[in-house]
Amino acid sequence: MGKRARDVSVRSLKSVPPLYRLAKRIQTMPERIAARTQTMREQVPVVKRYNPRSQPLAAIRFVLTNREPTNFTYEIENLDELTDFLAHALDRPHESVAKLVAEIEGDAELEAALCQKLAKRTDRNRKAPYGRRIGWYVVTRIVKPKLAVETGTHDGLGASVILSALERNAREGAAGRLVSVDIGRNAGWLIPDFLRGSFEQRFEDSIDALRSIDDEIDLAVVDSAHAYEHERTELETIAGRAHAGTIVISDNPGSRAFANFCASRGFRDYEFRERPRRHIYPGAGLALARFSTSQ
Repeated sequence: MGKRARDVSVRSLKSVPPLYRLAKRIQTMPERIAARTQTMREQVPVVKRYNPRSQPLAAIRFVLTNREPTNFTYEIENLDELTDFLAHALDRPHESVAKLVAEIEGDAELEAALCQKLAKRTDRNRKAPYGRRIGWYVVTRIVKPKLAVETGTHDGLGASVILSALERNAREGAAGRLVSVDIGRNAGWLIPDFLRGSFEQRFEDSIDALRSIDDEIDLAVVDSAHAYEHERTELETIAGRAHAGTIVISDNPGSRAFANFCASRGFRDYEFRERPRRHIYPGAGLALARFSTSQ
């Protein structure tokens, strides 16, 4: 039976939804198998890189059940440590920070919207836990930025978390917007439609984009190329548009560029390291600094 004939046969079952869904899955099985095989090929170097000898079961589980070839998502073991870190770095009561952590963790509308988009992809898991990006949400809720910028949109998970915080801020009378930058033309595909009203996606070099911003930046998340000169130039460009109280987050903990930038200006930098739950990847983290003087 040719592809056109199969399509007709599948469409004829639309009046019986369970059979139609089953037929669609059978029809697309070759494509899904090919996509999964390609993803597994891409995962082999990842397994080798992160030393499966020390965690063989995690390596096997990763290859057999995880769809992501890069930019991994996972729950973290030390969410309580992230809460403590944020309370200390932002000088806020632990209880208020914990409440904001619970707020994003319990956002069923955002989770459902993300899962709906993820379901259409064969190279992503069905759910995308926020991990350290919970910290981005909490900072956005506390700072209530009029302008937040992000370099390195990628899928848009981090942007979605920031936009969710901006949406809640707006409900409380503190409207803000996010400008996110990436050179990938498909960047930001994951961002839910209902959050895009306060969002601007730019497809260009991050440094060029930052230089074109005229307004003061209240919050910046730096997560594009992690080469020293590139990240340092991003930070210096942000500094030229910052004010006393601006917060900068680097998604590259341990970064010499971020540490040297803060040291050169006398800013204290704080660093958090996440511990992924049941994942081969050892985790990333975030570094945070608050501008103490306008630049």
